[in-house]
Amino acid sequence: MTKRGTVIYNVGKDALRDDGESFCVSRDASLDVSILALTVAKQRFGNILRLDGDSAFCDRMIQAAVTGRVPIRFADPQSEAKRCELSEAFIQTRAREMERSRLHRGMDRGMELT
Repeated sequence: MTKRGTVIYNVGKDALRDDGESFCVSRDASLDVSILALTVAKQRFGNILRLDGDSAFCDRMIQAAVTGRVPIRFADPQSEAKRCELSEAFIQTRAREMERSRLHRGMDRGMELT
């Protein structure tokens, strides 16, 4: 903890800074740390979050929200639209993978597809 009360969490090579009003994530934070930061921010600040950072940072956090299935929305309309678009693509990809897996398991059991 710093003199001003900021708490710094070190997670491997990454760091999260919590000043009580916001979280700061290290620039090159891993996907897991980004998901953790979003999850904790949701608990603290609610379901609608605001991202501050360059476009690469925002894109990484949006991807983390989708990949980690963090149930949040973004205050910025562009970020929220991108999150919705990626979520839909993620859901469709998962559905195709599950269908392929189901078909593959059927073939392993000697089932015939017609």
